[in-house]
Amino acid sequence: MESRKKWGAGTLLLLTGVAINIQIRTAAAASLYSPRRTPSKFAESCEKVCITENCFVKAQHFLDIMNTEVDPCDDFYQFVCGGFIRQKNIIDEAVVVNPFSLAQMTLSNEIYTDIAAPIRYTDLEAFKKTKNYYRSCMDRFRVEKEGVRPVMEILDKIGGWPVLMGDQWNESSYDWRDTVYRIREEEFFIFFPIVATIEIDFKNSSKYMIKVQNAVTTISPMFMLDDPDKKLLKAYFDYMMNVTVSLGADNETAHRDMKAVLDFEIELFNIKTPAEEMVNVTEVDNQMSIRDLSRKYPSIPWLNLLNKMFNPSGVFVNDTETIFVADLDYIPKLEYLLKATPKRVVANYLAFYLTHVTLMYMPERLRQAVLDFNNVVEGTKQSMNRESWCLNEIMEAFPISVSAMYVRKYFNKDMKDSVLELVKNIKDQSKKRLKEVDWMDDETRKAALEKLESMGISVGFADELMDDRKVDDYYKELVITRGNYLKAAFNVSSFLVKQNYKVLRKPVDKNLWTLSHNAAVINAYYIPQKNIIEIPAGFLHSFFKPDMPNYLNYGSIGSIIGHEITHGFDNQGRKHDKRGNQNNWWQTSTEEHFYRKARCIIDQYNNFTVKEVGLNVNGARTQGENIADNAGFKMAYYAYNEWSKNVTEPCLPYLYYSQKQLFWMSAASNWCTKERPAYLRDILSTDPHSPESARVTLSFSNIKEFSDDFGCRLGSRMNPENKCVIW
Repeated sequence: MESRKKWGAGTLLLLTGVAINIQIRTAAAASLYSPRRTPSKFAESCEKVCITENCFVKAQHFLDIMNTEVDPCDDFYQFVCGGFIRQKNIIDEAVVVNPFSLAQMTLSNEIYTDIAAPIRYTDLEAFKKTKNYYRSCMDRFRVEKEGVRPVMEILDKIGGWPVLMGDQWNESSYDWRDTVYRIREEEFFIFFPIVATIEIDFKNSSKYMIKVQNAVTTISPMFMLDDPDKKLLKAYFDYMMNVTVSLGADNETAHRDMKAVLDFEIELFNIKTPAEEMVNVTEVDNQMSIRDLSRKYPSIPWLNLLNKMFNPSGVFVNDTETIFVADLDYIPKLEYLLKATPKRVVANYLAFYLTHVTLMYMPERLRQAVLDFNNVVEGTKQSMNRESWCLNEIMEAFPISVSAMYVRKYFNKDMKDSVLELVKNIKDQSKKRLKEVDWMDDETRKAALEKLESMGISVGFADELMDDRKVDDYYKELVITRGNYLKAAFNVSSFLVKQNYKVLRKPVDKNLWTLSHNAAVINAYYIPQKNIIEIPAGFLHSFFKPDMPNYLNYGSIGSIIGHEITHGFDNQGRKHDKRGNQNNWWQTSTEEHFYRKARCIIDQYNNFTVKEVGLNVNGARTQGENIADNAGFKMAYYAYNEWSKNVTEPCLPYLYYSQKQLFWMSAASNWCTKERPAYLRDILSTDPHSPESARVTLSFSNIKEFSDDFGCRLGSRMNPENKCVIW
């Protein structure tokens, strides 16, 4: 379910995320289905009504978010979420509001209470460093006093910024390689012309390898949408001008130089292979030695470049090192672009890029330039206040420390057993489904069942987060003192990158606690190279309610767990075997069946128009998440049905819906979302997830059991004659 990308300032760290008031309401009759038309069915399944305080609150919640004027067989998303969309307001500094953002806001407020609390002598050293970083972020007076001196010193160390130096800049002696080396030697962690990370080897999941990825650009597909006014590109250029002139460039020079920089970055973006075309790339085929890469593309000093990146971490590579190149088509185009681009343009680009990632650590006038640009990109009405921004920095910079703070105070470990039972029940249904599908051959089916059986589950948090010594030892090399905020940010960025690079020569420990995701986030994950699902404590605490009927839990958190399990068998996850190795364990005939069924999903989503912005979903780019959605809802439903065979749960008060209907309503309500148009366009142009309306509408319309439970006639929008089904 990985969270969506969030537009924000280009920061160093982002480079390396009730009182009860029950009102009795009557559901309106619908043309194809009305619960009041089936009183016998309702009475038969709802002999008891839950009368606990929590059930009344949940019933009121559904009454608040629903739009019962909508026929559930025509638009189930609007039926469940119409009231939410109509009534909820997006706060001025946000781009979206949904149950996940609201839960994250609550969780963040809990973290804020601890971060902003006075530093006590009894605090762990890790907690003291976290709190000191937050205080440096909040020290506006110190930042204003230092002014632009920190960024100007950085620029001086890399040879200056031509746009600020004018004719004094010496082009004849410039080489972009030397500038990149200086950036690395100073441990200014920006990456050009490629990004290098350490990831699990796709061929052998017991070891790590270097992964080379395309350069990061501020420009994204959203900037290149069909817009005659080029609004976002214009806003980006205005931002470039604002920054350079504020730092001392004259208008004429700035306009000329930064226009060339913008054109260069557009070209740098355009040479990347689009995400939807990368979907079927097999990572194993893109592995080669540094020596072979250097022979094919000699104008880039690969060995020196990589060693400059890794040396500060004590890691050295030679030309026999095997690396994975994510986008092979990008490299020859990059070579040509660097050769064809004037030196002054590349020098201005690198200096601007480095300045861009430091501006949020600068005085308010420069921070505001970034925030104003982000507001245009995101469509927000107001910038995030400093307290919220600093808290977001903490969440990115100190995931281990924040996780330890959170789970020690807020997480109830007793719920873990209940969640593990729920996970087991959903896995059992996935196993049953793998045995039933008629398009798999026996050999492939056997391998799929073995993979499912081997799939690991991490629920809540790592036990090490409760160990003071281990948490402190993790941060022992990180130096954070009150004072220079930019210096502290560079220290954290350097520390996090080094932590990643250090594992290169170590064997993979799939349960290594320091590599787990932040426990204090609202999200869940499947890691194909480990064949492991992670369900963080924050997500469980917010969405699993042990005191509520299980049809609600199976609908909300169960469907997401089913989603993550299915990622092991979607278009990408299916390429990995039970050990996480990328290995084609599919027989050809079964693989062809999968492709045909996936094509149905792709075409179906391609034809879904998001009316708010008049754009269609990209079915190819989103197919993995769509496959996981379709099966995830279904597996959770099957698991609840099996669990409830000998249990009759009470229904919710004042809601004339059966337990099965409430399961679907609970599952859909996770995705009730209101977005700003700019954010929605960004999702449609870059995100691997479909918009929430498509996630509910299309997934549910493919599931026969949903139509049966709501009595939707065949041929209605939510019960089409032709359904797309893989699992």
